[in-house]
Amino acid sequence: MATNVDGNIQKKGWRTKARIRVASGKIKKSAAKIVTSSGKTYGKYVSPTVGLFKKAGTVATTLGKTALKFPGTGLAATGLYYGAKALVKKGEKTASRTAFRQYNKKGKWMI
Repeated sequence: MATNVDGNIQKKGWRTKARIRVASGKIKKSAAKIVTSSGKTYGKYVSPTVGLFKKAGTVATTLGKTALKFPGTGLAATGLYYGAKALVKKGEKTASRTAFRQYNKKGKWMI
């Protein structure tokens, strides 16, 4: 049998235990890198989005509860919306928009 520089006998073969040990060490290192990078990603992108949706849900729930407690407010707001819409429509009929703002034969050339 051959010996190495230190005089130890070299064993022939695949040295599977040593290979597994080295491979597992490399796998652990790469897994640690992935975990730390995914943690950064979560903190940077996912966490703020989750918080945003939670706040939006809270606001929507609060508005819904308020609308159920005070239905007159919602009815008044709806009335104001449709009233303003009707006024604008009437204004469109009496005084047309400038050619820049309307989409018809006069305003198509600007697009």
